[in-house]
Amino acid sequence: MNAYLEFHQTPFESGNLNRKTCELIYIALDASVNHLYSGGIEMHIVKALEEDATVYEILDTIQLSMLTVHATQCIDAPILIQEMERVGITPKELGNDLSDQDQATKNRYIETTGHWPKGADELLELSNRFAKAMLNYGEVPYESDALAPRI
Repeated sequence: MNAYLEFHQTPFESGNLNRKTCELIYIALDASVNHLYSGGIEMHIVKALEEDATVYEILDTIQLSMLTVHATQCIDAPILIQEMERVGITPKELGNDLSDQDQATKNRYIETTGHWPKGADELLELSNRFAKAMLNYGEVPYESDALAPRI
C-alpha cells in the first residue's frame, strides 16, 4: 500500500470513528473552499450513502465545510484593522460603529451557533452589509437537525 493510501485509511481502521462519520469528514475536507477536490467529493458521497448517510447529513456536511471561507474573512478583518491602525486609521473613523441592529445580529448568531467568530465585530465595523450576509450564511447549517450537534 502506498503512503497516501495508508495515511488515508488510518481513521477507518482505528475504530475510533464509524465509517459514515469518516466519510462525512472526508466530504467536508474535499468540499472546503480551500481544497475543492471534486473527485474526492464524489467518491466520499457515494461511500457515505453506502454507509447509510442521509442526503441531508451530506448536505449539512457540505454547508459546514463552506464555513471555512467564513473563518478566513473573520481572520482577515483583524489583520486589516491592525494594519489600518499602524498607518493611523481607526475603524471608528469610517463611521461604522456597531448599531443596535448589529448587536441584535450578533446576539442571534450566538444563540443559533453557540459562538461568535473572532474578528466578527471588526468585520461588522468595516463592511456591515458583507458581514451580515456572511453571518446569515454561517447560521444555515445550524438550522438543520440532520447532523448531531457533535459527532
